[in-house]
Amino acid sequence: MRGERSDSGFWILDSGFRSWISDPSSVFRFPSSFFLFLGLCLWLMLGCRLFAASGGEDLFTQANRAFAGGHYADAIRDYETVATKQGFSAPLLFNLANAYFRDGKIGRAILNYERALVLTPKDADIEANLRLARKASGLFIPDPAWWQRATRLLSMDGWAWLAGGSLALSCVGGIMGLLSKRRPWRFVMVLSLVVFSAATTCLGVRWGDFNRAVVLAPETPVRIGPFDTAKSSSALMAGEVVEIQNRHENYFFIRNPDGKSGWVSNQQVERVLKD
Repeated sequence: MRGERSDSGFWILDSGFRSWISDPSSVFRFPSSFFLFLGLCLWLMLGCRLFAASGGEDLFTQANRAFAGGHYADAIRDYETVATKQGFSAPLLFNLANAYFRDGKIGRAILNYERALVLTPKDADIEANLRLARKASGLFIPDPAWWQRATRLLSMDGWAWLAGGSLALSCVGGIMGLLSKRRPWRFVMVLSLVVFSAATTCLGVRWGDFNRAVVLAPETPVRIGPFDTAKSSSALMAGEVVEIQNRHENYFFIRNPDGKSGWVSNQQVERVLKD
């Protein structure tokens, strides 16, 4: 922001900015000072974000170097730290899963592969490594039906956006059809409603993902009651995907694809989609 020019040839601050320095509340009485103040705040926010991102990127690179050097426990620690500070992403979850797999923790490897697929469905690399991890743990997963594969074409966010966009477009088509009496707008409305119905159906099917969980520990006991003293009826393998149907204190009532059900400690299973 420029003010008046002094005899020495330098620009000096105008009265509005000088008054802001002596009285901060005056920023709202001088438009030029207000915009300077707003720009300064945005610059500080951007600088903080860039600093945090650079720190996270350095830690991510450090984790990648640890993984390449065979220090899988260190890589896991650094990847988890990045996830805590910046949140999850598909590449981060993929690398974390690879580190767990190399470290022999099959359950957590499969858990993070599953989470990565939620963010990027149909990713060939993630699907290949997930199949490899399941094969290494002796797990057999039947091929899903065609309609189940169709629901995996988009992520849950993708289906939600598609449903919202098609609903909005159908409203526009309906209003324009009433105003203009033209058939193309009616066709747009009908087609948008069809897309909306398909998207909401896929979203409804995918809603079950909130109850999907992965067994973390090998030979996890399935108990007949939600107590530590309850007898074990069977055991689950690390990496098995189960459905959580109920909860009682520190136990989940689960069911696996084979129909096996019972109570499992919440320390031995973890939801694919975190609460």
